Amino acid sequence: MKWFRILANIALLVAVLWLPFWVTVLLVLVGLFYFRNYYEALIALLLIDLIYGVPLARWGGWPLVSFSIGIVLFIGAEILKRRLKFYERS
Repeated sequence: MKWFRILANIALLVAVLWLPFWVTVLLVLVGLFYFRNYYEALIALLLIDLIYGVPLARWGGWPLVSFSIGIVLFIGAEILKRRLKFYERS
């Protein structure tokens, strides 16, 4: 299981650097529900914002849009995983 998480982190880094944005978001969403405490997703979204992010007017000039949405998704996924009966708690 540890090796699978390491390979998933490498795939996530490759997705951040060379694949389209939607592939990275898909990997982040899958990782959030597959792994416990998948903080690497937040790091990947922060890296996306630091490399490719621009301040958006509708966000008040805030350049870390993906990271902000990622924090909300991370918290929501953790709450949802605690409430699901079939999700393994370790």
